[in-house]
Amino acid sequence: MKNKKKSKKWLIITIVTVVVLALGLTSFFLIKKYTGIDYKLTRHGYTSSEVKTLKKNFNKEELNEILKKDYQKDYVYIVSSNQFQKDDYLVYLDELKEGKDKDSILNNHDPIVIDLRKQENYKEDNLSLYLEYLNSDKDKEKVIPYINYLKEIDSNDNYKEDYKEEYINYHFENEKETIDNVIKYINFKNSVKNNSLYKEGYLDKYLEYFMKNQSKSEDDIVKYVNFDNDVKNGKNYNKNYHSKYVDYYLKNNDKKIDDIISTINAEEKKKQEQVLATTTETPIDVSKVDAEKFKSAKYYIADFQERYVNYQARNPSKSTQEVIQAVNSNIDYKFYTNMKSTKTSEGYLMLVNKFNTVGSGYVPKLKSVTGGGQMEPTAAAAFEKMVAAAKADGISLWNVSGYRSYWTQQSLYNSYKKRDGQTKADTYSARPGSSEHQTGLATDICTASSSAHFEKTDKYKWLINNSYKYGFILRYPEGKMYITGYKFEPWHYRYVGVEAATYIHNNNITFEEYHAYFVSH
Repeated sequence: MKNKKKSKKWLIITIVTVVVLALGLTSFFLIKKYTGIDYKLTRHGYTSSEVKTLKKNFNKEELNEILKKDYQKDYVYIVSSNQFQKDDYLVYLDELKEGKDKDSILNNHDPIVIDLRKQENYKEDNLSLYLEYLNSDKDKEKVIPYINYLKEIDSNDNYKEDYKEEYINYHFENEKETIDNVIKYINFKNSVKNNSLYKEGYLDKYLEYFMKNQSKSEDDIVKYVNFDNDVKNGKNYNKNYHSKYVDYYLKNNDKKIDDIISTINAEEKKKQEQVLATTTETPIDVSKVDAEKFKSAKYYIADFQERYVNYQARNPSKSTQEVIQAVNSNIDYKFYTNMKSTKTSEGYLMLVNKFNTVGSGYVPKLKSVTGGGQMEPTAAAAFEKMVAAAKADGISLWNVSGYRSYWTQQSLYNSYKKRDGQTKADTYSARPGSSEHQTGLATDICTASSSAHFEKTDKYKWLINNSYKYGFILRYPEGKMYITGYKFEPWHYRYVGVEAATYIHNNNITFEEYHAYFVSH
């Protein structure tokens, strides 16, 4: 009986213990549930899945800090799900609480955006496009100039979305070109390929001619370039008459190539016969001329050996060097005879004079210069440097006459010819096609009149001593009319580049002499 009572007592104790433990554990879990972070987050309206996400991204102390500041649930979840920089999460929350836009907050703290904003020419309005560009496979270094330029060109009336990449690529290759020129160039490039007269291999030539003659129609440009190149394969083509063929074609573009060549060749043959008829000289005796002496002379050109000998025979009093100078400068011929087409491919070293001409279709790229007027861009830049240098020395220089078209020169020459007669006009004015002004490389500085006596001014003295440093030469110097064909023009300067100008200045020679020895041979 005693043992039964004892067993019953232990049973009760066990039951009570279990109940107490159960109550304790229940209380513990209930307390944990209703005082723990999960409960608090749930009380703030987060779903169980959102609670899991938050607990994954923030530790307990961080979550308590978030709850303590009583941020709106949406703010906290945005910060968590958008992977903001962990160290700045409270800053993001504060900015969200202030009403700032989520995307702008992200951008303000995004290291990529921060780096973009430090770059030159950054534009906030283009940020979304910069970021879109960076997500592509394009050159990351060009993001800002690429997008900025794209925004500029897409407002142009002639902009075409299909050519977007071509516009931008051409711009990066030719950054000085205007937007209008870039768009016109690319539009023409794509359009001309569909022209019925288009020829493979001529695309660059079409484009070059178009950029110099944008007012011409596409058909006229294609026809001109086709002729300019196809005529070289014509029957009896003579390269010396090339510009004449082109000029004739421009006035008679319904003629066949061979017919044009035949017409011009016949005209030139007739002219040569007329020249020969008026310049026939008595036979010369070359037997007394030492032909070998020329070979050791300065500026000797082997191709001219026979001409040296003949000229010496006609002019026995001339020294060897004088003969070399005369023949190299073509003065063994009469002016405006034995004429050839100027090689414009020689750039700023091309020779245009009474033996070398450019056609009416030749128009260089041009840029405005001090004083008004235009010059070829390289020459224009050098001219501005020279003007600035002169100004620093107290000398004021400006352009009076730079580029002149073939047609302007024709009008000027005809007026002078009518007034003074051809013989006199030829001493101071070039016939159309023979003027350096058409190249855009020549400039008349401060005046273009002999009555101004420019040679007596400080401006002239400064130019004589300094112009070569900037690539310019006095083109028609005093005492050299027999070579240049023009009387002394102290105002007329020609751009030939610093190297050539320096040599010409230091050796006191004309451009004709320099060109013969260093350029054409």
